[in-house]
Amino acid sequence: MPYPTKINELLRPAAHFDHHALDLFAGCGGLSLGFEAAGIDTTGFEMDAYAAATYNANLHGRCHARKLTAETDFPAGGGPAGRRGNRRPPVPAVQRGGPPARPGR
Repeated sequence: MPYPTKINELLRPAAHFDHHALDLFAGCGGLSLGFEAAGIDTTGFEMDAYAAATYNANLHGRCHARKLTAETDFPAGGGPAGRRGNRRPPVPAVQRGGPPARPGR
């Protein structure tokens, strides 16, 4: 089986999510793809609008295109996660951040 075919079969968002993760500095969602393939729903934050749009086009979770600061307001937890609905994501079981791909941004 060709490598790209194998990866596409393995790294596919699960049909059901048992937990939720908050992805800081999410980029286009590479870390979130792995979490979603493991059955963990995601909410991302990324300052690059193009990367956030790629995340939103390819993953179940929602990525917010905004720069994180000390004053950033994160969505309150408590409701079921929805791909595009107005429902609030659940309180995250995992919080993680990916290092920048390019220094100086």
